[in-house]
Amino acid sequence: MVHLTEAEGNALLIQQANKINPPAVLDTGEVADEGPESLLQGKIVKYCQEHGLPCQCFRQSRKARGFLVPGWPD
Repeated sequence: MVHLTEAEGNALLIQQANKINPPAVLDTGEVADEGPESLLQGKIVKYCQEHGLPCQCFRQSRKARGFLVPGWPD
């Protein structure tokens, strides 16, 4: 059993709450990414991994054709 101090417990609760509802992202004035969707998808997966956010990505291979219908949201 792990015993936490009140401060450690509060910090853990805040950390978990931020994973569920991350703080708002400030508008940096950056423009939208141009290029193939696969590059943007890779950036999203990397961001989620770096920030401990859940992310599920289905990439179709030639062997898995038909598993997801074309246009299915990633």
